[in-house]
Amino acid sequence: MDDAQVPSRIRTMPEKPATLSEVTAVLSDDKRRVQVLVKLSNGSTQPDLELILKDAAGAELSRATIMENFGNVLKFTLHIRTVPVTYPLSVRVELSYLENEVFSSQEIQLAQK
Repeated sequence: MDDAQVPSRIRTMPEKPATLSEVTAVLSDDKRRVQVLVKLSNGSTQPDLELILKDAAGAELSRATIMENFGNVLKFTLHIRTVPVTYPLSVRVELSYLENEVFSSQEIQLAQK
């Protein structure tokens, strides 16, 4: 195996970029998983998505990065590995096309069961 350089990813802003049209999140009965549903206004622009689950104190419990998502609906499970957890929880979804530039974001608080 050699140390060949991987070329940098070149991203451009699409002519009609997607935005977050809906974000929902549901805590499982065992309180160890969060089912997240993300709907985009346009599913063909392949944005990057960052999903971040935090507790009431702002501590990060889980994070997922989806690179160049295709499609306008994403259903995803975030797993909670930290114990104990301070409620309520929140989920933040960030959509981006260019490195280090969030184009659209939405944060929601989960209802407690």
